[in-house]
Amino acid sequence: MIRAVAKASANRGWECIGVLGGYEGLLEPRRTIPLDYQILSGLLPRGGTILGTANRGRFSAKVGHGEKRAGGSPTTFDRALCSIFGATAVELVAAGEFGKMVAFTGPQVGSIKISDVIGKLKTVRPAGNLVRTACALGICLDRPKKM
Repeated sequence: MIRAVAKASANRGWECIGVLGGYEGLLEPRRTIPLDYQILSGLLPRGGTILGTANRGRFSAKVGHGEKRAGGSPTTFDRALCSIFGATAVELVAAGEFGKMVAFTGPQVGSIKISDVIGKLKTVRPAGNLVRTACALGICLDRPKKM
């Protein structure tokens, strides 16, 4: 996503800045670097991030029974989806559509108003594909794992 945002920004003549260390980089002292998409050209096949993870420190994610969980290696689909998300985010900014977020809605990527989703509980069917797949992969969903 980083390269997609940097390239889409450059195509519009915008400067792109990256925040180091996830949300921690927004706190004082702020830690940012300029993102030139040409310098980032080798990033896509390697995967990962040059900015550092956001899954540590005060903003680390907790799942299930409170354990911290890091994601696995990104797949080709993950990388493609991130590129689409990044380019779509830049398009939203270019159109002046602030207060929206990029979202995967069904079969396509689009945008939704943040006010339509913030503070609202989104549920999944307990017997649905998402829960069944998570359980098959051993991902804890706030219930005891079967022994």
